[in-house]
Amino acid sequence: MFRVSTYAYGASNKASIEKFPVAIMPSNLPNLRRLFVEARTEAEESAYSRNAFYNLGIFLSSIAIFSLVAQRMTPTSSGPA
Repeated sequence: MFRVSTYAYGASNKASIEKFPVAIMPSNLPNLRRLFVEARTEAEESAYSRNAFYNLGIFLSSIAIFSLVAQRMTPTSSGPA
């Protein structure tokens, strides 16, 4: 999964290299998402996705409602002053 590099903070002597091994791990961020998906069953993943979709819809609806209320509360001018 990961390898230990022999380069340790610019140290050139063997004692420092043995004290401070540097682990070099590949960047696998997309694999992290896959781990979470694989940890749940298909039904759990579907429920999780549906819940997230509903939360997004509620959030966007509340923004639209607050925007409409704010527009109605703002006084409008009837023409040039």
